[in-house]
Amino acid sequence: MATMTARMPDVALPSAAARPVRARWEWRTFGRAIPIPAGVESITSEESSAETYLLCSRTTFNLKIRDGRLDVKRLDQVDEHGLEQWRPVRAAAFPMAIAAVHAVCADLGYPSPELSNPVEVDGLIEVLRRADPSLTPVLVRKRRIRWHYRGCQGEHAVLTVRGEQWETMALEHENPETVFAAVQSVGGVDAVNSNYPRALKRICGISEPTIYTLTEVC
Repeated sequence: MATMTARMPDVALPSAAARPVRARWEWRTFGRAIPIPAGVESITSEESSAETYLLCSRTTFNLKIRDGRLDVKRLDQVDEHGLEQWRPVRAAAFPMAIAAVHAVCADLGYPSPELSNPVEVDGLIEVLRRADPSLTPVLVRKRRIRWHYRGCQGEHAVLTVRGEQWETMALEHENPETVFAAVQSVGGVDAVNSNYPRALKRICGISEPTIYTLTEVC
């Protein structure tokens, strides 16, 4: 009898017909102390995690390793309010199959490496650094709660990044108008709208990112 395995399959998420993945519009801000808005409708989850972000020169991609898996998201567009639309494009478990490594490289526009075996996390980082020497792994420890607010999925997290504590809050929905209305309600229109790769680069001093408010276009 075949043995069951807990290893997740490597998938290109948009083609997973059984679980369609849609792009979501997001507003996110970072700071030293960010209050949860009054009027939160319900807390849906609380969790702690350790996640490694792979900060690369491809600023329209978010690469994150968590629970033995690489998740890749792509920034599809920025609207007139500066809200960002992010789309999950790939999930691959470690050890990562050669075909999955090639697919990740193709997503990023990197050449496909010659490999003879699946790779673990260090092996993937080595592969990506050959194409992008600036790639930097950054460990982020999170204490996060999720909640609903004015139709949006909301999130507040306390982060530890290179020994420093930061906080982040986000609002997201498939409809950008719903997100913008919620942002207006919490008084966040003039707050800096950012994302994890951009904010982590700024926190770590890796590069000078482009930041903007919701009243500016990236």
